[in-house]
Amino acid sequence: MKRTVTILGGDERMAWLAESLRREGYIIRLAALLPPAPLKNRLPQPETPDRLLPESETVILAVPTVGPDGMLRTPTVPECYPLAECLRRLPEGAMVLGGTLPPDCRKIAEEQHLAYTDLLALPDEVRQPISDLIALLREAAPMHAADIPTAVSYTHLTL
Repeated sequence: MKRTVTILGGDERMAWLAESLRREGYIIRLAALLPPAPLKNRLPQPETPDRLLPESETVILAVPTVGPDGMLRTPTVPECYPLAECLRRLPEGAMVLGGTLPPDCRKIAEEQHLAYTDLLALPDEVRQPISDLIALLREAAPMHAADIPTAVSYTHLTL
């Protein structure tokens, strides 16, 4: 059975990550992330977090995940979403990967029994491959998207 991955928020780099995961066989759903023109026909149209998140068992958030105002980073869509509300909508026990959470969101993640992985707080032996992946994503342009699966293959993490 193919695993469904929800990509929540982020910028164009998250859309390219979604495309890479789609090519690897994952079922992709987007929330608060509008794909750029080259991906519009390959990725699904974004759904609203209030509709999608209650059925999302695996979620990837952008890094950094949240702004100083507590809002999810969503530069590709005009809507704003409080990260705390997004976390509350997830089903108990969902697996979530993202950046460092503010204290109120960490508390919600604990209350919801979310399997939250802070990609910026991993042990050194795991953090370096993730940092390499993040650096690649920061530099990724559409023509370099094919390099993302290679970078992912060097990590010790499996979705």
